[in-house]
Formats: sequence, C-alpha cells, structure tokens
Amino acid sequence: METSAKTAANVEEAFIDTAKEIYRKIQEGVFDINNEANGIKLGPQHSPSSPNSPGGNATGGLGGGSGCC
Repeated sequence: METSAKTAANVEEAFIDTAKEIYRKIQEGVFDINNEANGIKLGPQHSPSSPNSPGGNATGGLGGGSGCC
C-alpha cells in the first residue's frame, strides 16, 4: 500500500491494516505474546471501572496517573 506523509494519504489505513494483521497472527498463535523476542510487549492490564472513560478514570479528565492519554 502506498502512503504519503505529505498528504496523509492511506496512512491511517496502512496502520489499521498492519494492526489487524498482527492481531490475526496473535489469534492464530503465530506470535507468542509472552515472548518479547517476537517484538510484542504487553502493556499494563486494566479492568474497566467506568464505561464512560477509556482509561477507567471516573472523572473523565486527563492525568490522574493512569498512564493513558
């Protein structure tokens, strides 16, 4: 897929397609997510505490030490 940083053409699509392919390979067992030699590092695991905020921060604001953007 051809992309352009100048015009941003196909940049998001290329990122999404790559992420989908990596996810598919993880699901098929091609990549072992517990072996960092595969280039995959798991981030912190959070249980959702509030359905209204992606980071589980009930205030809905940024910060709070959640480590999420």
